[in-house]
Amino acid sequence: MPFGESVVSRNQLRNVVSREVYTANLGFVGLGVMGSRMVKRLLDAGHGVTGYNRTKSKAQWLLDAGMKWADTPRAVAKAAEITITMVTNTQALQAVTSGRRWHSGRTRQQGKFILT
Repeated sequence: MPFGESVVSRNQLRNVVSREVYTANLGFVGLGVMGSRMVKRLLDAGHGVTGYNRTKSKAQWLLDAGMKWADTPRAVAKAAEITITMVTNTQALQAVTSGRRWHSGRTRQQGKFILT
């Protein structure tokens, strides 16, 4: 092959390595040490995140980073395609997922939950 010729042109290579990026509209309940770091990474990746935490002030830095706030776990679930909970223990999970705040019309039909 003569000097200066390439097997693959730059445009062809760009087409091979480029890919579409899909973003999701996510909900997050529980913005403590682990949950808040996960939300920050999701925001940095371009996903929309709506969050809830019992103490809103602890989530201020995430609000400043672009997270949307919901006043209840139910409001998070209604706003999101997928809702993730990241709470301390079983009792906290039961508190989040029981009662009117969660069950009364909580989701879109296609909503999915990841309960941890």
